[in-house]
Parts: sequence; C-alpha cells; structure tokens
Amino acid sequence: QTLTSRNNLAGAHRTAGDLSRAIPLYTQNLIDSERILGPDHPQTLTSRNNLASAAMASEDFDRAQALLRQQATYLRRLRGPRDEETLACLHALASALWAVGRRHEARRVLGGATRT
Repeated sequence: QTLTSRNNLAGAHRTAGDLSRAIPLYTQNLIDSERILGPDHPQTLTSRNNLASAAMASEDFDRAQALLRQQATYLRRLRGPRDEETLACLHALASALWAVGRRHEARRVLGGATRT
C-alpha cells in the first residue's frame, strides 16, 4: 500500500505540473518496488514506466531512454515482442533517442518493433 500511495502522490504532483516533486517520489518508488517485489513484477513495471514518462516530460532523455531500455527488456520477455505495451515502450524509447539526435538508433528500435 505504501508503494501505491507514493505512486499516487507522485502522480498528483505530476498532474499539477510539479515534476521536481514527482520525480524523486517516482525514483524512490522504483527502487523500493525492485527491492521488495522484484524487477519484473507488474507494479515495478508500472513504477519504471511512470519514472520514464516523468523523465521524458522533464526532458531528461538520457534517463528516460535508460529506463525504457530496461522496461523493453522485461516486457519482451514477459509479454512478447508484439504485445501492445511492449510496442508502446519501444515507441517511447525511439522518441527519447530521437530527442537527443540518435535518429539512426531510433529508426532501428522502431524497425525492430515491427518485426517478429
């Protein structure tokens, strides 16, 4: 319940436009989720996704792409390469790469997402 409450509080800060408060809460939530539940638990996947999304919103594209790479690895293994959530994660990763000028790599990520 603590993890859920902290995630909700971070989400409220993010909704209010206060990423400076949301990101530390999302970060701690991911650390605790990985430690308590494991790296591929559904709640940990949500925590990692929320932190990556907040990092994108704050234009911390390097952090976002690192988190999204981890997320994509877990999602491919757990849900498969053609799963809707896996593909959404790969699209977000490509967006983060594109934003920092790594366009060739972004295209490769998207190209790999369309193949089985």
